[in-house]
Amino acid sequence: MGGSATGNGGGTRRTKRRETTSETAVESAIETLKRAIDSIDAEIEVAKERAKEAQAEYEAMQASADERKAAITEKITLLEQSS
Repeated sequence: MGGSATGNGGGTRRTKRRETTSETAVESAIETLKRAIDSIDAEIEVAKERAKEAQAEYEAMQASADERKAAITEKITLLEQSS
């Protein structure tokens, strides 16, 4: 009833690796570099989405700035009149 070392229940999974040759090392390096390229593309997409969100926030803030400033100015005027 003890834990099994071969299961995927949170333990480390050991795979049998073949002997590393210069050919398999090169293949492995190529695959790693291809994954790095894919990661760069994914990072660019995430940054693009963040930039779109930031642009939309900027535009919304800019569009409402005059209205928000006017509301605050009105409050200041009312406070100055009551003192």
